[in-house]
Amino acid sequence: MSNSENLELKNLLASNQNANTKKTYQTSYNKLMKTGKFDNTSITNTDNLKLIEIINDISTNPNNRKTYLTTIIKLKRLADPNADILALEHFRTQNKTDTLQFNKDKKSATVSDGLTFQGFQEYVAQLLNREEYMKYIVNYLMLHFGVRNKDTDLVIVYSKSKNSITKDDNYLVVYKTKIEYIRNKYKTYNIYGEKKITITDKKFINAVNNLGRENLQPLLITGKGTRYTEKSLPEALKRITYANAGEGRLFKLLVDEYKFNTQKLTELSNSRGTSLAEIMSSYTTADLTNNEL
Repeated sequence: MSNSENLELKNLLASNQNANTKKTYQTSYNKLMKTGKFDNTSITNTDNLKLIEIINDISTNPNNRKTYLTTIIKLKRLADPNADILALEHFRTQNKTDTLQFNKDKKSATVSDGLTFQGFQEYVAQLLNREEYMKYIVNYLMLHFGVRNKDTDLVIVYSKSKNSITKDDNYLVVYKTKIEYIRNKYKTYNIYGEKKITITDKKFINAVNNLGRENLQPLLITGKGTRYTEKSLPEALKRITYANAGEGRLFKLLVDEYKFNTQKLTELSNSRGTSLAEIMSSYTTADLTNNEL
């Protein structure tokens, strides 16, 4: 390593005190320098367009490109706070779009070709016909409200005991003609607070009543008669969801189905406790341009 490289890397590592950031900088810097394509063996003194070309040559993964680009921009600014990095900034903007596409494709690949929204609906109907009420309730909540695993870890409460519910758990409160689905224990509770959904679907009400749970008993019970731990819950639910897909892949089916339906996406956003922007981030720029969201 030349003296210019030593100084460049030394200044880069000294610019941040976080050990993980330092490690990322060093790894990125070393990979860049190993290409041997830098003017005067210095990243700082290399033309911006050539830097972009080098980044593109190193990796086709936009997430990796972002790391190299961050390192390069940091070096340029350390050498000169007023350095002209306009071309690098434009490249960074484009790379954000590429990252969106890349991550969208990656998420799409996790949903097998055999999974369909119609298949999900049919599976839920079959569970009801087979009187598999616990599985039906879990899959129904995921199908209609796009909820996460944790949201289905709930307690059955009959209306006469509704005063027993607390602010640190999830519940299905059973009335004669409705069920109140109340959540205080879900991923984004600190942002959105308590979620309450009134369900009047007679089939769902009958399923909860026919489940046979006693008052204040949990919906999901292990073989030992206890509630699942947070760690064991995802795998337990995966075994009973449509095609063993798991909550994340099933939610992807819902968003794929409704991606051009503003009202349904908004409903999913509200029921799941996820911003519409976060839901839409699964899609490409073309998708977003072509719909009316």
